[in-house]
Amino acid sequence: MRTYPELPEAAAMAPERPLLRRAPEWLALSLYGVVLAAAIHFHEPWADEAQAWQIARSLSLRQMFQVLRYEGSPGLWHLLLWCLSRLHVSYAGMRWTSGAIALAGVAILLLCSPFPRWLKLLLPFTFFLLFQYAVVARSYVLAPILLFSLAALWPRRFEKPIAVAVTLGLLANVALHLAMFSGGFAIVYGMELWWRHRRSGQLPLARRLGVAIFLLLGFYALAVLTARPPKDVAFPQGQSPLPAAQARSSEQLARLRHGHSLQAIRYQFAQRLTPPLATGLVLPLGLALLFWATLCWALFKENKLPYLIPGLLFALFCHFVAARPWHSGLMTPYLIALLWMVWPNQGRKFKALPGHEQCVLGFFLLIALIQIYWTAYALNVDRAQAYSPGARTAAFLKPYVDRGATIVETGNDFDSVAVEPYFDHKVFANEPYAFHWWSTRNRAQENYSILVRAGVRDRPALVLVQWLADGDTQPSQEAIDLIPGVPELRTLGYRNTHVFCGKMPVEGAVIHESDCELVFEPSHSAGVEGHGF
Repeated sequence: MRTYPELPEAAAMAPERPLLRRAPEWLALSLYGVVLAAAIHFHEPWADEAQAWQIARSLSLRQMFQVLRYEGSPGLWHLLLWCLSRLHVSYAGMRWTSGAIALAGVAILLLCSPFPRWLKLLLPFTFFLLFQYAVVARSYVLAPILLFSLAALWPRRFEKPIAVAVTLGLLANVALHLAMFSGGFAIVYGMELWWRHRRSGQLPLARRLGVAIFLLLGFYALAVLTARPPKDVAFPQGQSPLPAAQARSSEQLARLRHGHSLQAIRYQFAQRLTPPLATGLVLPLGLALLFWATLCWALFKENKLPYLIPGLLFALFCHFVAARPWHSGLMTPYLIALLWMVWPNQGRKFKALPGHEQCVLGFFLLIALIQIYWTAYALNVDRAQAYSPGARTAAFLKPYVDRGATIVETGNDFDSVAVEPYFDHKVFANEPYAFHWWSTRNRAQENYSILVRAGVRDRPALVLVQWLADGDTQPSQEAIDLIPGVPELRTLGYRNTHVFCGKMPVEGAVIHESDCELVFEPSHSAGVEGHGF
């Protein structure tokens, strides 16, 4: 009699449930959400976060896009904030909205990316994905979700050109730095489409492709028109005086920047390469250059070198235009998207990958671990002390604002914007708007001089002086006296009674800058001791 093998039990035959199969990803996403929520709770928004909110909250849609020309920024983030403010979402709600966007971007990364699980579960906790582009509510929070969406679309890019064009167009309207990535990926798409056409002899989906090109050019035109600076723009070029310890080294720094010695050449080389290639990825510079060499080698082996075009355009833009820490960090989500796009279609496991690909992923694991340390440092600093002095300064000013007292500000006058969102109207009598207007026609400083030099009875009840310095430092008496206008305030009978400070942690586990609000009150009304100088 013919026998048959025993059938497996029904439980063994049942397919593995997708939810259970992805349990580690869902746990990582939940942990990310918990840590992010706790970090947002402790975070005090700084001036750049407040500026975008104030512009969106206090202006009509038409006025907002006119003012954005002074910001040098496309308007997608501001448009989102404008909608939130019209839906009566609070300033705190803006922060939670930013967190929700970051959470959605990480969900795409965890649930859709092809990376090995040991790498995929670490990436959400890197510095830029958990702190700089999540806790800090700025336009850059849109970068990961758009770049990861583009990477998820990429395998079907020729079938869905309109979706790719919309994603690239939205990316370009977040920030000009991201427009470099958008343009670079558009070039890569065009090159691959041309190669595909040469092989097949025909252009598939020609009508959809025409619509996609039309949409993308429209998005690019909108970004350029919104960010095109007017003739009277007065974007910041200087800062408050450095503390005495830093001022003493300024001559040595100048020699390094402009000298021709071997040390000066090495310094200039590092300064030019570090922001675009290392600061937003991994430090020191040597380690970053080793990673880039490994990546170039791997992409060359796979005939994928054109995928470095977006990064090259971004690096050039950083070098010639601007490369602050929050700009440089865009390299991290870009590289995650790049590795995602060039991942083998066969879905091979790590052990089956060729050596050059294993080297890149191993290097990226090291980068992720280093950035997780940066994240822990930043979260601890933000929890233990203020990120910005805006919230505490606003709490101090509230009784004065409620009774209609005249308050003015001076110094690095942009930073006072961090105070404004906590009130429903303009706070500073010398500023024309409830945000800082980057125009040569802004007469805030002239108005300040008129108000503080008025008669004794008409002088401001409070003068807020901004102090900004590089690194982790506190304003000494000497540093405060170097701020323009402070000696005159003392002559007029004002004295510093309160100091509210914030510290900004950035990549590399360092404090990028210290920002303080110094409250000056007339001597006869100053009743608090020990809080100022």
